[in-house]
Amino acid sequence: MSTTGAKACFVAYGDRVWVKDTKANGESVAGTIKSKLPAHWGRECFNDRGEEGGWVMCNFDVPENQKGELWAVSNPFIGSQAYTDIWTSDFA
Repeated sequence: MSTTGAKACFVAYGDRVWVKDTKANGESVAGTIKSKLPAHWGRECFNDRGEEGGWVMCNFDVPENQKGELWAVSNPFIGSQAYTDIWTSDFA
């Protein structure tokens, strides 16, 4: 998933989120995963290394076999953002 200034990836096996800054603007970026209702969980992975800093990986533990969303966010909470649907799974 990508938006202006940020890319985020989700790997269901291991509940890993990868996030990369794609714009040299001094702002951090985030990759966020969260549940769809009626479940209530969410995790955030921040990357403040800048465009030249590469990918940051966060290893989470989230409920298995649920629908969710992966968000790529530039300048968290106020910048551009985009999301895609995901499915958490315990399968490789």
